Amino acid sequence: MKKAIAFLLLYSLLLNISTTSIYANESIELELNSHAAVLMDADNGIVLYQKNSNEQMFPASITKVMTALVALDEIGEQLDRRITVSNEAVVLPYNYANIAMNPGDTLTMEEALYALMIASANDVANAIAENIGTTFDNFIVMMNEKAESLGATGTNFVNPSGMHDEEHVTTAHDMALIMREAVHYPLFLDFASSLYHAIPPTETQPEERPLNGRNRLLLPGGEYYRDYILASKTGFVTQSMHTLVSFAERDGRRLIAVVLSADQNMHYEDTIKMFERGFDYYRHTSLLDASDVTATATVVINPDNPESNRDISLYATENIEGMFPRSITYSTVELVYEIPDQVSPPVQIGDRVGTLFVKYQDITLGEVNLYASEGIEVPEPTNIITNTVRPPIDYRPESPRHAGGFSFGFLGDIFSHVISMFPPIQLDPFYFMIVMISLVLIVIIYFMTSILNSKNRDRDKELLKLINRDRKKSFF
Repeated sequence: MKKAIAFLLLYSLLLNISTTSIYANESIELELNSHAAVLMDADNGIVLYQKNSNEQMFPASITKVMTALVALDEIGEQLDRRITVSNEAVVLPYNYANIAMNPGDTLTMEEALYALMIASANDVANAIAENIGTTFDNFIVMMNEKAESLGATGTNFVNPSGMHDEEHVTTAHDMALIMREAVHYPLFLDFASSLYHAIPPTETQPEERPLNGRNRLLLPGGEYYRDYILASKTGFVTQSMHTLVSFAERDGRRLIAVVLSADQNMHYEDTIKMFERGFDYYRHTSLLDASDVTATATVVINPDNPESNRDISLYATENIEGMFPRSITYSTVELVYEIPDQVSPPVQIGDRVGTLFVKYQDITLGEVNLYASEGIEVPEPTNIITNTVRPPIDYRPESPRHAGGFSFGFLGDIFSHVISMFPPIQLDPFYFMIVMISLVLIVIIYFMTSILNSKNRDRDKELLKLINRDRKKSFF
């Protein structure tokens, strides 16, 4: 029995150690030849791996990804638009890639973009810039403005081809952002994945010119060929060494890999290493359970009385879960609540009050609405009794008149004022005056009758006294 218990304890310990070793380090660790590299999720922009990713370096011909992107932004799907090759466009340093265009030749934009991406033609890159930007310099401005709008703040382009210039620089992270934008264009994916295209005869050259790609990531049957790589662009000048930017998709996961300053063929190997590791780096993860959301909002019932404010709890109804990189867990994401500082009634149960954002690397991975868990109605107005000041009696010479035309004069004004002091009494002033006069007459008659009766009693008493006195005299 003791041996069994000991075995279970040992097994549990080993299992715990094994599990810990799997999840202890969730970051991607790679040994790369390239001086700088980035592996990015193409859908949300999350960086899965980086090496010197923000160091400014020379991009060489991967610059042409931005050239194609700006061109497609301008022409849309008007691929039959023709561009003309100028004298300046064909002036290139010795041994720079070109397709031997001559001044005066014209190409459609479709042909130009194939030449740009398959043959890395620098003469065509210059022609695209001059035609799309109206001037060469204006196109360079467009390239840098586009880079800035994508957040590529470490980039400065001075030409559309990537020919070496000390001021022509980018970063691995910036090139990943640029490629991420470019792959949104189906046309770009077509140009950047093609290995062959034929340029038809031009104004100065009667022969067709075949274009053959040499990107070994795209060549079927080759050592570095991978069928999941859907677009790629190479670059090389002596100062930059080998550069490469690529886009791949497998099992619904889309990745971008960038390598800068690599030895020969090592740019291919480093790219494949990052893709293979990146595709296996995902797992199903729950980042937010709706039942765990706790938030409140303040309902302002009376703005003049902060003590009347009420806090109501908010709830969510949606979970956020899916395939995420292993580095992203509930503990590594940031929960950002957007709830108004004050909410005015009425608030009904289930009203949307705010939003909760789940972020990683300042990138929003998901958002859920926040709803009120209780209702608050608009409060009833409070009845306040105030003292009213009545205007003074206006003893005007012209008094109100009865409907029949009879003028009440001074008495009419007094009776009207008396009536206004008793709102419940709804009497016409004429009738009210008659009632009052009748009452006064009754009172006067009553007092006069009382006075007369009193005098009569006194007289009767005097008469009785005289009669009694006369009687006494007669008796004696």
